[in-house]
Amino acid sequence: MGQIKAWLRNRLRSMGRSSLFQRLPDHHNAVLMYHSVGGVGYGNISQEMFRSHVRWLDQTYDIVDLPEIPEDSGSKQVALTFDDGYHSFADAVVPVLEEFSVPATVFVIGKTLEDESFVHDGPPEKRSYLTIEQLRDIKASEFVTIGNHSHSHYSLPTIESSEKLTTEITGSKKLIEDRLNICVDRFCYPYGNWSDHSRSVVGQGHEYAVEGIPVDAFVTPETDPLAIPRVDAAVTLPTLQYDISDTSTYLSRFTNICSNA
Repeated sequence: MGQIKAWLRNRLRSMGRSSLFQRLPDHHNAVLMYHSVGGVGYGNISQEMFRSHVRWLDQTYDIVDLPEIPEDSGSKQVALTFDDGYHSFADAVVPVLEEFSVPATVFVIGKTLEDESFVHDGPPEKRSYLTIEQLRDIKASEFVTIGNHSHSHYSLPTIESSEKLTTEITGSKKLIEDRLNICVDRFCYPYGNWSDHSRSVVGQGHEYAVEGIPVDAFVTPETDPLAIPRVDAAVTLPTLQYDISDTSTYLSRFTNICSNA
């Protein structure tokens, strides 16, 4: 069944080149998850590929800020989010956002603001984060909002100590706010993982939080604002055209039901 699901998904993705799925009922909002663009780091894509995404999204849907995503505006809306706060965000992403006048949220790991040698995963040469100077320039952009991605990028459900969990969530929020003189109300769960306890702590200081990529979840007005699902956007444009469609989610639900039957 797993091979059949993979084959079907790949075939449907290939059909995305014709934008067929946008001609079918397609009205549920979506949040896109990016990491690295035009640099090094997890899920890196080129700036030109990112520009092609934004160009198509801007022509096809309404690109809105994250807080607008749970709302039903009558037309499909998408929000752009970037995890980890990679150095290349300033040079490769911000110019594209300004070119198309569209908003995005970048989630910063708090410890990167106090320890230049810190890397959250992998070898140092694969991790290069935004500097405080870059973040201070970025915060002035009308198209960028800075969010909290925890202090050290631990998987929150694995943390047993309440004190440690508070440091990772609330401590990071305060650090980012103090260093950049901003108010932070958005959180991104490291690795997309959360527990009831971590969600509760996040909710004490944040209005919105994004999680991983459950492919069978829609964003609706009933979606938990502290557990907003996302679509992995580190893919080619034809694949994105399929993955972001309502058809993709419906078929994922269907194949999951079949495989569990």
